[in-house]
Formats: sequence, structure tokens, C-alpha cells
Amino acid sequence: MALPTSPAPSRWYTALGALGLVVCLAPGLWAVATRTRTPVEPWARFRPASASQPASGQPAPFLANADLRLARLDDQPLDNASLGRADLTSASLQGARLRGADLTHAMLSGANLSRVQAPYAAFSGADLHGADLRSADLNRCSLFGTNLQGALLSDAVLTRADLRGADLSGALVDGVRWEGARYDAKTRWPAGFDPLRAGWKLRADP
Repeated sequence: MALPTSPAPSRWYTALGALGLVVCLAPGLWAVATRTRTPVEPWARFRPASASQPASGQPAPFLANADLRLARLDDQPLDNASLGRADLTSASLQGARLRGADLTHAMLSGANLSRVQAPYAAFSGADLHGADLRSADLNRCSLFGTNLQGALLSDAVLTRADLRGADLSGALVDGVRWEGARYDAKTRWPAGFDPLRAGWKLRADP
């Protein structure tokens, strides 16, 4: 009489195959589980692959038209960033680096830009109504047609800045350095401030 065939060898082969698969995959799984993750900047999701490269070799943040209301970007490196028409209402950028950044027509009302380092940045047409710019470095910035009504500019550096058409009515300007800054007949000043008496010259040239 023929004996029944045992399924044991088949089960052994299956078990050995599964064990081999685990041994092969274990190093890769361990590497994934233990690798160090690179921190992601809060604006990374807005950065396209075509963003320009600043001198540091890192891609310049691309935040044009971004909704960054109430964002906290204190001390962030934003040199050469594209922030045109971005909504930064009531955002905090204390001490942020914005050298050469494009903030044309950006909405920055109520934003905190105290101690910001923004030489050569473009704020043309931006809304900085009520913004805090105390001790900000705005050397050679373009503030052409910028709304600075009620802004806090105490001890800010505005040397060689372009203030043609800017509205500084109600702004706090004590201690501001603005040697060589440009303005024109459309520039509006805080009550009682006389640029000619302060030693300025009317400069309508670009």
C-alpha cells in the first residue's frame, strides 16, 4: 500500500525562502529606519526646481504670491528670495536675512521686520502699513511707491534708499540714517518732518 505524501518539505522550503528574503532586506530597512533626516525649511513647499541660486549655492526661496500670513520666519536666511505679491500680513521676520530679496507689491502690514538685514532689497509698491522696521538695514533698498504709513522706523538704516512716491505719513523716524536717500514731490512725510531742514536734497533722478 502506498504511503501518503508528506507536505512537510514544501512548508520547509517556504519558510526558508521567507527567511532569506528577510535577511536580504534587513540592511536596507535598517538604513531607512536609522538615517538622519535633513530638516525642511518652512517655505520649502513653495520652492520650484528652477529657483535661482545665491552665492551660497543654496536655492533661493521662491515664495511669490504665497500665503504667509502670521508666519514665523525669524532669523531665516531669505537672501535673494522671490516674495513678490506674497501675503506676509502680521508675519514675524525679526532678524531675517533678505539681502537682494524681491518683495515688490508684497503685503506686509503689521509685520515685524525689526533688525532685518535687507540691503538692496526691492519693496516697491509693497504695503508696510504699521510694520515694525526698527533697527532694520534697508541700505540701498527700493521703497518706490511703498506704503509706510504708521511704520516704526526708529534707528533704521535707509542710506541711499529710493523713497520716491513713498508714503511715510505717521511713521516714527527718530534716529533714522538716510544719507544719500532719494525722494520726490510725491513722497509723503510724517507731520513736522522737513527733509530740506534735515539736510536732504530733492532728487528726482533714478
